Amino acid sequence: MAILKDNLKPSLESRIKDLIREEGADFIDFGCSSGGSLTYAMKTLGGTKGIGIDIDDKKVAKTKAAGFLALHGDLTTIRPLSERVRFVIMSHILEHIPSIKDVKNCIRSAVNSSKDFIYIQQPYFDSDPLFMEHGLKTYWSDWHGHPNRMTSLEFHNILNPMLKEGLIDNFAIYGRKPIKKSNDVALLHLSEPQNQSHWDKKIHSAKPKINSFDFKAYYDLVVIANLNGFDAMDTYKKKIRPDDLIYDSHA
Repeated sequence: MAILKDNLKPSLESRIKDLIREEGADFIDFGCSSGGSLTYAMKTLGGTKGIGIDIDDKKVAKTKAAGFLALHGDLTTIRPLSERVRFVIMSHILEHIPSIKDVKNCIRSAVNSSKDFIYIQQPYFDSDPLFMEHGLKTYWSDWHGHPNRMTSLEFHNILNPMLKEGLIDNFAIYGRKPIKKSNDVALLHLSEPQNQSHWDKKIHSAKPKINSFDFKAYYDLVVIANLNGFDAMDTYKKKIRPDDLIYDSHA
């Protein structure tokens, strides 16, 4: 009898669908944590009401306590929604998913659940080997909680096939908040242990003094894929505030 009850439990997709219809939700936050990225999506991306999804029950409870809609769910198994929303945001979540295959499925489900665009932001990992040559590392580059340190090229390799399939109109990759000198608090000496926060002179080693790097590096990587003639960057550029374009599929 218990098995029958389990089989009758509504799926995550059907619960999302019900909330979209009942609450008028227009976006979904894949990996909402405690609700901060739901706030970001409303302030920056034009969202009016979002649904947060997270695998951690405690984070779901915090998101609800903050006044948002939230559901417990596994993003690695989520299927495309029959009731699409305007957009899906994935903010600082994909780097926590160990399997690149699961990340691909997650992004594809986001695309197939959206009408206008998908928005991804995460730490910037492209410059890791370049900083290493200078005896440096970004403090987030070796966190145990970041098993999937995706680069711009890997996002390109996931989204370009979707572009060719006609699932998206175009996509672009941006760098935000440049790291220009070694005294930036984002950088630690390479010898520092893993799982550190930003550089603090009271607890961290001195760093090589470099006033200008011969490569570009950033705090954040931002990825946007547009659908159905919408242009998210054109609409929200002043709020997203990217510093540099890394790749544009239009080019």
